[in-house]
Amino acid sequence: MHILFVNGTFPQPSQTFVVDQMRFARRAGHRITIFSKRYNRTLAEDQTNDLADLVIHDRPRDRATLSRLASGLSRRPEQVARYYSRRRVDRLHLSDLVCALQVDGEPDAILANFGQNGIVAARIKQAFFPRARLAVIFHGYDVSAYVAANGWEGYRRAAPAIDLAIAVNRKWAELLSANTPLRNVVVHHLGVDLERVGKRSGPVADRRFTILFVGRMVEKKGLAVLIAALTQLRAMGRDIELRVIGDGPKEADYRAMTAAAGLTDIVTFMGSRPHADVLDEMGRCDCLALPSLTGPDGDQEGIPVTLMEAMAAGLPVVSTYHSGIPELVSNEETGLLVPERDATALAAALTRLIDDPTLARRLAANARRHVAANFNADTQNQALLELVLGTREYKAPSVTGEVAMPNLQGSLD
Repeated sequence: MHILFVNGTFPQPSQTFVVDQMRFARRAGHRITIFSKRYNRTLAEDQTNDLADLVIHDRPRDRATLSRLASGLSRRPEQVARYYSRRRVDRLHLSDLVCALQVDGEPDAILANFGQNGIVAARIKQAFFPRARLAVIFHGYDVSAYVAANGWEGYRRAAPAIDLAIAVNRKWAELLSANTPLRNVVVHHLGVDLERVGKRSGPVADRRFTILFVGRMVEKKGLAVLIAALTQLRAMGRDIELRVIGDGPKEADYRAMTAAAGLTDIVTFMGSRPHADVLDEMGRCDCLALPSLTGPDGDQEGIPVTLMEAMAAGLPVVSTYHSGIPELVSNEETGLLVPERDATALAAALTRLIDDPTLARRLAANARRHVAANFNADTQNQALLELVLGTREYKAPSVTGEVAMPNLQGSLD
């Protein structure tokens, strides 16, 4: 089967799950084409060089792109005619035609991660590949801040072309079902590669308690709340350290906040790091704190993959009752959850992990078993692939009510 992946920018350092889906489909024997409106060549050479021959893109318009366009024009001139005849009715962009001319043959399925890319994919399907099955995965920003800014109209307009809408948590499934005519809305969780993540050996003795934060420097990740909690912990005389991985628009603000609180000697801003470095840090630190919250623009998480990876590594986690996080983390069972924006509650949860190593070990062991049973990348990607291709009849779980906890008995090496 031929699968066309539609992306805005490819690759992106925070979207390793997108690359994992592509690699899994390729290993499964499917032919894949990766379309990106913007190609990040520098990052691609470092992280996705094995997929380079499968990528087509609009920008930059390099020699290879122009050659593919010329070939497409000679082989498929009807695509240009379709573009001009349907440009207004389907609201086509020139980049849609650029994609269609470069795709070799007709895709059997189209997969778009994030709703905005799903709107693009719907236009491409309607105008150029009407027989392809289109699946769109909705993650977080696309069902929160994007909708707050743009409304539901784009998704409503794209809905007739979308065969399957996949929500990464139950809240998004409810919102999509209530506000759009999208059919076949299902909940499907992402997964992580347990073998690649590895298992942490345990905390290092005779060393200050080290907290890890991984995330973009945007308000919804809650770093400001974590810095405030750290201030409280230091005032209590706790011997702690915070290691921060990530960059983004609010980095200068957070550095200034750290300096104003007198925490520069215990907070290390590491910048954006390769995924392998993030996993190494998970192996060295004592817990991961991700106090996610709803941003001022309405931006929310889906279910953060960073939390899944930390839990898979056997690293205790502290997070919040936010969006789909309780579908991954069960308070007191597989981690600790606190209310959004509550620095005092966050400090109290971190204090419990500092003071009670037995609790930390129990939560970490339960978390690893939970991820292995319910968020395993191979299992989840296989199910996703079957959904996208229409070979699995997926019975979506109820999108209301409590989330059932897995059996946490037994052991996992």
